[in-house]
Amino acid sequence: MAEPPKEGQLFRSYDEFDSFLKDYAARTAQTFVVNDSKKTEKANEKSSQEKQFPASLKYRFLKLTCVKFGSS
Repeated sequence: MAEPPKEGQLFRSYDEFDSFLKDYAARTAQTFVVNDSKKTEKANEKSSQEKQFPASLKYRFLKLTCVKFGSS
């Protein structure tokens, strides 16, 4: 069984998180879809210089919803 994500788990980039999520989804027969999000680029445009987010994060806020597609 694949290790589920843990609360507070950190990733260095969105690509690292995306790779983890795709692997977890494949091992558990689940699909995750974006329910709500705010991209880093848009957030940085609207915020002050002090509250800039690293572009490697891709999203400042991302809410995923699980949609079960397998039989396990």
